Amino acid sequence: MPAINTGKVLVTGASGFLAVTLVESLLDAGFEVRGTVRSSSKGEYLLHYFNNRRFNFIVVPDSVVDGAFDDAVQGMDGVIHTASPFHFNASHPNDLILPAVNGTLNLLKAAHEYGNNTLKRVVITSSIAAIFEPTTEEVVFTEESWNEFSIRQVNEKQDKATPADIYRASKSLAEKAAWEYVASAKTSFDIATVNPAVIFGPPKQQISSADQLNTSTAMFYNFLIGKQQSLGAAGNFVDVRDAAKTHLLSLTKEVAGGQRFISNSDKGGFTWQDVADVLHEKLPNDDIVKNRVLRGSPGAGVNVKQMGFSNNKAQELLGQSFTPFEVSVVDTFHSLCNLEKSLL
Repeated sequence: MPAINTGKVLVTGASGFLAVTLVESLLDAGFEVRGTVRSSSKGEYLLHYFNNRRFNFIVVPDSVVDGAFDDAVQGMDGVIHTASPFHFNASHPNDLILPAVNGTLNLLKAAHEYGNNTLKRVVITSSIAAIFEPTTEEVVFTEESWNEFSIRQVNEKQDKATPADIYRASKSLAEKAAWEYVASAKTSFDIATVNPAVIFGPPKQQISSADQLNTSTAMFYNFLIGKQQSLGAAGNFVDVRDAAKTHLLSLTKEVAGGQRFISNSDKGGFTWQDVADVLHEKLPNDDIVKNRVLRGSPGAGVNVKQMGFSNNKAQELLGQSFTPFEVSVVDTFHSLCNLEKSLL
């Protein structure tokens, strides 16, 4: 499909952590944006936040309901589907899998039926959870990989499956369902998927208490307030501004159609020791750093072997660069400190 450089874009789940930064990026790029939100209050917050720029919202209380996105997609040139649950609290696979899969299919069915031939591309937020399978080896995964392990675990264990496997299976199954639907329905639009690592960075969504932090930001916040005592492996991460950029480029670059893109920092796997090292090095006189952030064993993070995820495809096909780890850590720290002050 041709690249989408102007026009109207629908962003589902527009009040989420990634989505608010993404909408801001789209507005800065000159697009008119419609966002789906689950309540009018969330939409009103976004109208205020974006200061009445070319943003409007439509309330979609439940993405699993048939026809949930039928009105939302009409008149759009592109769609970015970010709305999908991310947490590790599921007690049954259907708690995550049904919303993830059915929400994605509802969006694609609406786009197919009501896109009116103006809709050129749908970009879907997936995850590295749909790519990697657990391993003790130092492996670097690419977009060619799929997580079949978690799907098997859920099929075999059902409600005895771990919450992590339930979440990972939900991402794998939702993305698989998307590719299969577009192929079988022969849609007039194409799709691309973005597979971000754990997303950190400055949160811009509506937050009135610490327990409203999104899952990944809560991890960082818990580290700052001492709930996260381990300085061990933390996985792979991407800055929220970079994850938003991968979505934007996947929408606007013609070559992105029909592709998956890992969105992951150049740092690759990191440890909380690495985070502590950055904060103590860059902000040695900050009272919060001095009083709250553990010192651990400086430099020990380099000895921790972890799986990795190649971002070469995003760099080569999309021309994307990624924010340095140190910048992401410091910016996230400052934003959370400011947020904490505002909540007191």
